Amino acid sequence: MSAPDYRSAQLNSTSTTKTSENVPSTYAAVTQNFTFPTKEQAIIMDAIDGVPIKEYTMAIAKVISSVNIRFASRISNGRICMYLANQQLVEKLTDTNVNITIRTHLLRIRPLISRAKRIILSNVCPIIPHDIIEKKLIDMGIECSSRLTFIRAGMNKPGFSHILSFRRQIYVEPNDVETEPFLTLVKIII
Repeated sequence: MSAPDYRSAQLNSTSTTKTSENVPSTYAAVTQNFTFPTKEQAIIMDAIDGVPIKEYTMAIAKVISSVNIRFASRISNGRICMYLANQQLVEKLTDTNVNITIRTHLLRIRPLISRAKRIILSNVCPIIPHDIIEKKLIDMGIECSSRLTFIRAGMNKPGFSHILSFRRQIYVEPNDVETEPFLTLVKIII
């Protein structure tokens, strides 16, 4: 090897060494710097029978870089769960690319933790139908994320667990909880 080739190889070797010094090289070093993800960093989608997890990760990697996918697994109720690098990526995926296509199946991407807020309405007479209350909420500009449902009275004795209370629950968009119509509704109910 001539002198210029040797110097070139030496420079390349030195530059590689300098960049690799910044990267932890041992498993212990990597795990020491590891930060555990939160539930807000997770997305879920329905699982398709016979489709391996690899295809889901490749479909998500087309939208966000594969380096941003931290964990992927099948979970209960026929779903796929993936933890991403940060919460902003979850918001990006769920707000803009709500669907991905896998083997001609269109799958909706949603956050693991719903952003909707649970609202409990107390002392609501059971003769008032759900749709009347839901219509009133919509008229007030409150966007409902679910249907109104009764809440059980909480009697655990055999033969009594079917009894419902005068309370109902509904999930609404989080921004609506702070609005004037919602606060007015709370005052009306109280």
